[in-house]
Parts: sequence; C-alpha cells; structure tokens
Amino acid sequence: MRKSLFHIPGSYKLLLYIFLCLNFLPCKIYGQEVSFKQQHTTDYAQVFGSKYTDAVTFLYRNYWIWDSLEAHQVEPAFAIAIVFPEIIRYSEIKDKIEKGALFSLYIYYGETYANFSVGEFQMKPSFARQLDEDLTKLPKRKARQYPAINSADIQDARKERVERLDELHWQVRYLALFIHIMDERYKNKQWTSNAEKLRFYATAYNYGYTRPYTEIYEVINKKYFHLGWATLGERYCYADISLNYALKNQKINY
Repeated sequence: MRKSLFHIPGSYKLLLYIFLCLNFLPCKIYGQEVSFKQQHTTDYAQVFGSKYTDAVTFLYRNYWIWDSLEAHQVEPAFAIAIVFPEIIRYSEIKDKIEKGALFSLYIYYGETYANFSVGEFQMKPSFARQLDEDLTKLPKRKARQYPAINSADIQDARKERVERLDELHWQVRYLALFIHIMDERYKNKQWTSNAEKLRFYATAYNYGYTRPYTEIYEVINKKYFHLGWATLGERYCYADISLNYALKNQKINY
C-alpha cells in the first residue's frame, strides 16, 4: 500500500501544512547590489546572532567533516565556507517536517510533489540526482570515490537518494562531489583570486550549478538568501556570507 501525506506522524501534519503554505507564497527576489567593501565590513556573526554561533559550534563538534573532505581531495576550509550559510539557516524542526514530506511524497511521486532542502547542508533531492548524473563526467580516478546510484527518476532511486541525504556523512560526500564537478566544469577558467572562485562556487551551490556561467555571475552580488520559513523578510548575499566566514577562518589566502 502506498504511503501518502496522511501517513506523516500527527504531530507534524499541521506544521507541514503551514510550512507548505509559507513556502509557496508568491515572492519577489530582491536584487540589491552589494559592494566589495560591504563584503568585508558586515559582521554576520552579529547579524545572525545565536544561529551563527550554533553553526560554528556544529562544525567544531563535527571536526571529522574536515578530515572527510580532505580524504575526498578537496580543501576543507573552502568547501565548508560554501555551505556555511546553509548551516546557519538549518532548523531541526523545519528539517523534520521537510524530511517527512520527502519520505511521504518525494519517494512515491517525485520532485513535482516535494523537493525540499534538507540536512545541515540544505541539499535538495534534485541537486543530489544531478550530481549522481554528472558523476560520469569526472575522471575515473575521482569518480571511483563515489558509489554509483541510479540517477533516473524512479522510486527505488528516489528512496536511496533521500536516505543518503538523511545522513551527514553523505552530505559531506555530495559536497565534495559538487566541488569536483565544478572543478571539472571550469577547469579552463582562470580565477583572479581564491575569493572570486569561492564566491562563484558558493553562488552556484545555492542558485543552481547547472545554470550558465553568465547567469550565475549575474546574481553573485544579489541579496536573495533568507533565514525564514517563508520567503519574506530580510535578505542577504549568499556569496558574501561564505567569503566572510572564510576570511574569519583564515586558512586560505583570499
């Protein structure tokens, strides 16, 4: 018998309903430009308060993430800076509701019905599916690090994909895979600095890495990142938060 939305535990039904309503409210993506000076002067630790502190604490308590990224041959400080804004945004309650929707809707009916960002790194099933598909474009020595998964949009593959996203160590693997795929895609690009590369990769991660280079670059300074459940309220530049964290971390010369 197929599961449905009504198989979600009762305590989550009302919250899921509210969440769906908020997330499908019509919204306008604001496009305020952010100056280079603002990137270095904004104190995001003060802006985000306890959520920023919680994100730093999470990384401190899970230092194995750094070792795992290094084992996958990516620079840990660079990779973590890319997802740091998502760790700030992460909400345990919201995450449980979204995962409930994925297990009840996405697995059985696909991305049209549910494609929420889940986990500390806020990854969508569609993002993971695209990475699985692009795995074949990597050199074999790198591709061997990642167990293959059927990238087709079928129920068994969707189930395995959601189960992977439910585990932090798989999110770390997907993050490393994302960086390898980006490196392969832009292997002929000459970056002016590590800061430029980080801001571009961070924007691609949040905005959609399969989009054309020019489109990603056009939104790199835009304020469209928000922390709320609904798409309302204050917005921030995702790339600036990533770079700000990297500068504070000071493990790479930017």
